[in-house]
Amino acid sequence: MRIKKSANQEVGESRVCRSKICRSEMQPGCRGILRRTPAESSILGGAMGCLFCRIVEGEIPSNKVTESTHSLAFRDLHPTAPTHVLVVPRQHISNAGEITAEHGVVVADMFVTAQRVAEIDGLLDSGYRIVFNVGSDSGNSVDHLHLHVIGGRAMGWPPFPHA
Repeated sequence: MRIKKSANQEVGESRVCRSKICRSEMQPGCRGILRRTPAESSILGGAMGCLFCRIVEGEIPSNKVTESTHSLAFRDLHPTAPTHVLVVPRQHISNAGEITAEHGVVVADMFVTAQRVAEIDGLLDSGYRIVFNVGSDSGNSVDHLHLHVIGGRAMGWPPFPHA
């Protein structure tokens, strides 16, 4: 039986993943999402199934604000303010707790990209907040380094009430 699916292509009796990187014969249970071995993830700078890696690679659409050689900025799906943009590095880094000196260029580029977001959204005069979350207690839900550019309204401190 030859069934075409959006992420897969039928080839004879075997299905081939059409991911930009994978292109391997699909295994039982594969849904056509990016599949990488740990070695491929290390070489390609991403992690298996990482949502933000897939957005960076164009496999999942996003509402892009701006991009650079090292970063991509896109609007958060669940904004907490009129401007709520995520800036993610193209290189997979799990979180801010894993940044080393070798990531200096990438992290600096994330801040320059955040400044560009603030300029694009007209926040330079009124101000904006840059936030990194590390770990589940912070509310981090995607294991890929990212910063939030939040602005367009007055904000208080501390940012969230104590439980």
